[in-house]
This record gives sequence, C-alpha cells and structure tokens, in this order.
Amino acid sequence: MKWSIHQLRKHRGDRIPLDQVIDLKSIIQRDDSIRAIGPIRLTGYAEIEKDCIDLQLHIEGEVTVPCARTWEDAIWSFALDTFERFSWEEELLQRDETIHPVEQNTVDVRSILEDLIIVSIPLQVYAEGAEDLTYKEGKGWTYMLAEEPEEAIEEEQAVDPRLAALAKLLQSDEE
Repeated sequence: MKWSIHQLRKHRGDRIPLDQVIDLKSIIQRDDSIRAIGPIRLTGYAEIEKDCIDLQLHIEGEVTVPCARTWEDAIWSFALDTFERFSWEEELLQRDETIHPVEQNTVDVRSILEDLIIVSIPLQVYAEGAEDLTYKEGKGWTYMLAEEPEEAIEEEQAVDPRLAALAKLLQSDEE
C-alpha cells in the first residue's frame, strides 16, 4: 500500500474509504517465529489534510506460528485496529514524534502493519488439540503432563538404585 504525496494532495479534505486485500509475506523474513501468513484484509479510511494524512485502519488475517506445547503449526487469527498519521512537513514531525515521516514522497504503511502484527502475536499460541495433550515424545525429548503435582514430586524423590546402599547407610545414621 503506497501512495504518492502528489496523488494524495488531489484529494485534500476528502475521506477516502479503504478496502483492500494485501500480501505481507515479507513479514516472514523479519520474524523467525512466523512460519506463514495469509492474505491480510485492510479496511478503514484515509483523510488528507493540508500537511498530513490520517489513516484509521482495521486489519484482519491469520499468522502461522509454532505451537508453544508441540512445536507444530498453530494458527493465530487476529483483528487489529490502528490510527496512523503521516506528514511531509518537517515542523509537524519535530513537534510530534508519533507522526510517521513521508519518505521519498511516498506514504507506505507496509512496514507499520508488519510491526503491528509482530508485536501483537501472543507469547504462547496453541495448536488445535494441544490443550488435551498429556504425553508426547520425540527424538531426544519427552513431554509429560503429570496428573497430580504430588505424583511428579514423588517420582523425583525416588532413590537411584545405584545409591540405594548409601540411602540405607544415611537412614541407619539418623536412627
């Protein structure tokens, strides 16, 4: 989504409705945890003023990330709202650091949308059925959910058979 300042100045004072489907596959290169991203639906409006453009945006889509429990693909659906302001006037940019500068006479919201999606991804996303998982193993690892936390503690306190003689010696010293 790019617009030139020249195009935008033609619509000064107007409210332009936005409804587009965009491709943000470049986000995969910016964040290693994102395995895939579907088409993003962007709706909202743009208002062009004398020295800035205001964008009220709603974005919806799906991102595939690793499941926090199984490391399989987990789909996270999102719907995010944002308000962004761009300006080409240096004085306005110096007064307010939340305003995005227009670079090369072009308003480009792609990197802003990518940033918004990246920071919105939850730390733990679970794949379907991962909540019901109690046991799974793979090469060199095992995932096990103890039924009762006490059972797990008892298993940890079980004496290693190689040290059983030492345990008996310690018990006899205590008596």
